[in-house]
Amino acid sequence: MFYLDSWHSAVLLFFVLGIVYVLVRSGLTAVRHTNALQILTRLSHTQSGYRDIDREVVVLDSQAPAAFSAGIFLPRCYVTTGLMEQVSETELGIILDHERAHIRHKDTQKKLLFSLFASLYPKPVARGLNRLFSLASEQRADAQVCTSYGNFDIAQTLVKVARLQRCFAGNLHPAMVSHFAADDIDLRIRALVFPERSQLPPWGYCLFFLGVITLFSTVGVDAMHHVVEAAFSH
Repeated sequence: MFYLDSWHSAVLLFFVLGIVYVLVRSGLTAVRHTNALQILTRLSHTQSGYRDIDREVVVLDSQAPAAFSAGIFLPRCYVTTGLMEQVSETELGIILDHERAHIRHKDTQKKLLFSLFASLYPKPVARGLNRLFSLASEQRADAQVCTSYGNFDIAQTLVKVARLQRCFAGNLHPAMVSHFAADDIDLRIRALVFPERSQLPPWGYCLFFLGVITLFSTVGVDAMHHVVEAAFSH
């Protein structure tokens, strides 16, 4: 029996307040992230002589080599002049196709939603889940690009961009941005050069860990309930 004046209501209130806190914090972060992208885009268009490549690709006037997809309501691809000046036309095509794949798959929105749910778990668990989810998104985008370019060309482009970005640290929120060369480069290159179909894909790892956590939560909730109830009964 649930009573409002019992410890059950206190636990429920604590849980609800925690959920509200996570939602509000994520919402404010998303708003700041969106505003920063809009300001960055306006400043770039004002100061740069470059024009956007198309409606999906925004060119940013910056010497820092970077390419990423970002945005919540209207996601777009972003590439800096510093990167465009240091890659070939073929490499730029690979980079842009990769970022367009993120847009088609709605990866920026999915990463934000997934990180929101993952934030309910302890930080080490959430960090591992977010990393696996990001790797899965990147490998799916890589696989999409493989339909137009060779695996080795994509792998070489990944290595080159990773080297160019070695001294560059971006300030954008990792849960809302999909960088071209920022997540487990070695695993992505290995999957491109030595594809193993029998290997469990990262999506499988994500589902496996989520299933294990859900199972332990379901099994342990009753025992935890009785432990807490016994503690408050004395």
